[in-house]
Amino acid sequence: MSALSREKVESHLAAILASKSFAHSKRCSEFLRFVVQAALAGDSELLKERTLGVEVFGRGPDYDPSQDSVVRVKASEVRRRLREYYEKEAPDSSLHIELPIGTYVPRIYETSLCQANQGSSAREHSVYWKHLLGFVCILGALAVVSVFAGRRSLGIPPHSPVERLWDPILREDDPVLICLPILPPTGSKAATGDRVGLGAAYAAIHVAAFCVQHRHTYLVKMGDMLSFSDLRNHPAILLGAFSSSWTLMMNRGLRFELLNPPGSAPEIVDSRSGRQFYAQNLRIDGHADTDFAIAARLLDSQSGKPIILAAGITTYGTQSAMEFLLTNSTVSHLLSTAPKHWPHRNFQALISTHIVGNTPGPPQLVAAEFW
Repeated sequence: MSALSREKVESHLAAILASKSFAHSKRCSEFLRFVVQAALAGDSELLKERTLGVEVFGRGPDYDPSQDSVVRVKASEVRRRLREYYEKEAPDSSLHIELPIGTYVPRIYETSLCQANQGSSAREHSVYWKHLLGFVCILGALAVVSVFAGRRSLGIPPHSPVERLWDPILREDDPVLICLPILPPTGSKAATGDRVGLGAAYAAIHVAAFCVQHRHTYLVKMGDMLSFSDLRNHPAILLGAFSSSWTLMMNRGLRFELLNPPGSAPEIVDSRSGRQFYAQNLRIDGHADTDFAIAARLLDSQSGKPIILAAGITTYGTQSAMEFLLTNSTVSHLLSTAPKHWPHRNFQALISTHIVGNTPGPPQLVAAEFW
């Protein structure tokens, strides 16, 4: 990076830190300053969760990120404050700093370099919010229906494989928390941009309908509105992979891991065999020919409440993972591989889906782990 470019970035950073969005948050300001200065100095290898916990948040040498989520939580807040800054205080800024989901290495770019894509991005933004508005309306209608619905099964017989899989969620007295990640539609990697949130929205509609069918109340929280306190008080459905810091946290350390290394394509890794799974022929618009996803049920999650995960590398995988969890035939196939006492165990299922146009095909079970 040239001296002039560095000076420009540092000046822009100073303006951000002095803004209303950051001026009253010392921790967010320290976080953003540290990651930007490390990137400018060419020290991006320092931008790991453990290093940030020690250097920015004063954690000790025994700091364990799996037990202390301060870095992930604060990174999510920094992303929200950056969006707020560019939307409300500097909408015409020619320079942008972003913190992409799945990494702590900031993305710094001049918007003039992206002018060729502005028309397409604006159209995507419009379509995205229209879909999101429709999604909210559908959830509202489903909530009204759920007030009057009796316990009846619309196509799902009592004690079906799907009901047995979801029984730990349905037995909870507290409303089910449907967690929908929301991202800005521009400036993100294709596999982790606004389409992941949109795919999660489609999955959320199916979960909400399932709750209505089974006379179980639900709540919806989007993006940064979701806190760990929420997860401690409700059974939860976490949708999206790299678009959801909570999904990454709850899935960490399990057999099928979600990884998004800086400079590399996002992937799912089988930690047992070392095999890597990528969205095949992933294009810049987020389309792929084949996607992979994790469908999981965690009964002893870090939150203390049962959690369902539907997490695809792209939006299509997230949608397909939820289809897998709500379809009797695919759940039956999964349970045919399960141990005897599976109703009391956690599981992860790795699935694939072939994509035709904009539609994911039937989900296919690749491998599963019960414990």
